Amino acid sequence: MPPLKKRILALDFGLKRIGLAISDENQKIALPIKTLEVSKNPVQTLLVLINFLKEKDYLPQLETIVLGHPLLLSGQKGQMAELVENFQKKLAQQLELPVVLWDERLSSAQAEKMLLKDYSRKQRSQIVDPIAAAIILQNYLDRKNFAF
Repeated sequence: MPPLKKRILALDFGLKRIGLAISDENQKIALPIKTLEVSKNPVQTLLVLINFLKEKDYLPQLETIVLGHPLLLSGQKGQMAELVENFQKKLAQQLELPVVLWDERLSSAQAEKMLLKDYSRKQRSQIVDPIAAAIILQNYLDRKNFAF
């Protein structure tokens, strides 16, 4: 059996909440893990995220972080994409890990659609972000593992 790899963490970045998902040790399956309540202050958001990762002892397990890149449907960058790019740079510096931007167009809508039938609006609002992060991560893992 080949040795296990380090895990990959994905973030669905928002101004109020960040959804987190993590891969299994074989980097095949994305697992939603948490919604972090954050502030509009990027420095404060960075601290909340880093403290969570340290508290749960995720940092030593990580190889890469995948950060959802919220491009407009046209593929162009909007204001949110620029905020995410700035956050990416700060996060990579602080953690000394690669932080990869990954197109997240429609991941939150896909997560909402998956939850629509079985959860109330309030319940969905509490779990949609880590589900969206898991969708982003699963797309990244599928591309990484099945690239030709």
